[in-house]
Amino acid sequence: MQFRVGKLCDEADVQCAMKPTRWMIVKNLAREYAASSSCHGMLYVTHPRLTVLERVCWSVLVVISLSVCISAIVIGHQKWIEKPMIVSFSPKPLPVWKLPFPAITICPQTRIDVGKFNVTEVYLRARSNRTLTDDEKRKMRVLSHVCSSVMRPKNDYYGTAGSTSRREGRDTGNERVVEQLVNMSKPVKDIFASCMWSYNFRPCETLWARKVTENGVCYSFNSLSSAELFSDDQEMRELEVNPRATKPRMFRTLYASHIRSTGWTMENGYTGYEDLLAYPRRTASAGFKGGMIALLLTHQRDREYICSGALQGYKVSIHPPDEFPRLSEYHIRVPPMQAVSNCEFECLTNYTLAACGCVTFAMPRANTTRVCGVHEKRCYKEAVTRFMELDEQTMYDGQELCECLPACTTVKYAVELSNDWLDLNAMISGSIKRGKFLKGMEPMLLYVYFKDNKFLYIERVEYMTFNGELANFGGILALLSGMSLTSLVEILYYLIVRPLVLWVRAQCVRVKVGPSVSEVQLRTSNSRSEITSTGWLARKTKTKLGRTPRVYLPVSCQMCASWLLDDDRIAVDAVGASPFVILN
Repeated sequence: MQFRVGKLCDEADVQCAMKPTRWMIVKNLAREYAASSSCHGMLYVTHPRLTVLERVCWSVLVVISLSVCISAIVIGHQKWIEKPMIVSFSPKPLPVWKLPFPAITICPQTRIDVGKFNVTEVYLRARSNRTLTDDEKRKMRVLSHVCSSVMRPKNDYYGTAGSTSRREGRDTGNERVVEQLVNMSKPVKDIFASCMWSYNFRPCETLWARKVTENGVCYSFNSLSSAELFSDDQEMRELEVNPRATKPRMFRTLYASHIRSTGWTMENGYTGYEDLLAYPRRTASAGFKGGMIALLLTHQRDREYICSGALQGYKVSIHPPDEFPRLSEYHIRVPPMQAVSNCEFECLTNYTLAACGCVTFAMPRANTTRVCGVHEKRCYKEAVTRFMELDEQTMYDGQELCECLPACTTVKYAVELSNDWLDLNAMISGSIKRGKFLKGMEPMLLYVYFKDNKFLYIERVEYMTFNGELANFGGILALLSGMSLTSLVEILYYLIVRPLVLWVRAQCVRVKVGPSVSEVQLRTSNSRSEITSTGWLARKTKTKLGRTPRVYLPVSCQMCASWLLDDDRIAVDAVGASPFVILN
C-alpha cells in the first residue's frame, strides 16, 4: 500500500508535507460545506464518485437556480419599495350616516352689492379722467384683487404712479382688504331666499358661513372653520371674515360661522356617542329629503360686467368638510386619491411670503403677516406661476416640492349634474299671490343629496407587510434552491466561524514530527495496517457483508489538508474529529 502526503513536498521533508496551503484549506472547507449544505444539487458538485461532466452539469444547474432565485427576490423587493400601497374596494358597504355630508361652497359672480358701491359708474368716471374720492380709490384697489377685468385708468387710481420702487408703493398695502370685501359683499339674506336641511326649513344664517376665497366672498355649508383647517392659529381670520354678532350671547351659537366640530376627524370618523346632530352634519337617508335644498336669488339690478365679466350667476363647489374651498383658475398638482390640498395651499402661502414678503388676502396667515397690496399683485401672481413650474419639475424628477404626506383617510365626492329651467312664477301663482319682490328676480333652486344609502368605499392597504415580504423571500428561496434563512447562517458559519475555529485549534495543537521520513514506516499485518508518528491509524476489519472498510482515526495534525491514500482523496478534519469510514 502506497502512502503519499501532498504533491509538491520532498519525501525527506515531513514538516513540509504536514503544512497545508491556503488553497487546500479553502478547498476542504468548500467540500465540507457542499457535503452538508441544504442547497439542492450542491452535494453533487463535489461528489467524489461523479465524473467531471456530471459535476459541471450540476454546477450549471445550481448557478442558474441561484441566479433566478436572487432575481426574483430583488424584483419582489423593488416592487414593494416602489409601490407599497394598493387600492381596492372594501368588501363591506359603508352606510351613508357614517360619512359626513359634503361641504358646499357657493360664490356669487356678482362679487359686490351694487347698492353699496357701483363699480361700473366709478370705473367709467376714472376712464374719463374725472376725479375720484380717496374712498373710491381705496375700494377700487381692493376690488382689483378679485376683479380681473378692472383696467388701470389714465389717472392711476392704484396710487402707485410715480413710485420708483416697490417699497415706495407699500403705503397702499394696509387697505384692510378682507374687511373691505366683506363690507361691499351681498349679505346672506340677499342671496338665500329659503334653506332646507333634511327636509326641514332652517334659517340660512345657521347653515351658511361666510368664507373668503380667491373668488371673493363666498358662503359654505357644513365646512370646518379656518382655525380647524390649517395648522397655524386662524381664529383671528375667522373674526375678520365673520365679525361677532351683535345679538345676545344666547343666540350667537346659532350662526354657522360659530359652529365647530364635535370631535369628528377624517381618520377616525364620528365618535360612538354622537348623534345625527353632530358637526360636520350627516344625513340618515339618501334622496333630496335627506339633503340640502337652497333657493338662491339674483336680481337684475345687481348685474354688473366690469368686475364679474360676462359670466353671471353662482359658482358651486362640492368638497369634503376638512378641505378649504378653492375656486381659482389655477390648480396645483395633487396626487390622485390623496387629500393634501390644505397642505399644498399652506406651502404656496409660505412660498409667496418668502418671495414677496406678504400673502394674498385669501391665504392662511398669522396676525402679524402682511396682506399684499395692489402694487404687489404682479409679484404674487409670478410667485404662483413659479411655484407651479417648480411643482411640475419636481414631479418629473420624482421628488416632492412641499413634502406633503398623504392622508390616511380621505373622501372624494363623485358629482352627477342635472339641470332644468325653473319657472318660479308659475310654481307659486296657484298657491300665493305674486308679490312685488319677485319682479326682476332670477331664482335658482339648488338640490344636493346622496344618490344611494350605502357606498362601496375604496381603501388603501399595504401591498405587502414585513411578514409578507419575509414569507415571499423564504418561499422563493425554498422553491428554487431548497434553502432557508438558516442556510444563510450556515454560509456565514463556513465563511467566518469555521476558519477561525480551525486556526485557533491549530495554534493550540503542537505536532511532534520525526527527523526523517525513515521513521515513518508502514507496518502491515493480517489484521491491520498502521501509520505511525505522523498521525493516522488505518485498520482493516472484515464485515459481515464481506467488504473491507478502512477506518481512519486522527491522532494529531496541524490544519490537516488533503491526504491521498490508494488514490482516494480524503478530506480530513483537525484533531478531535470523529473517525470516518470509506468502503472499498
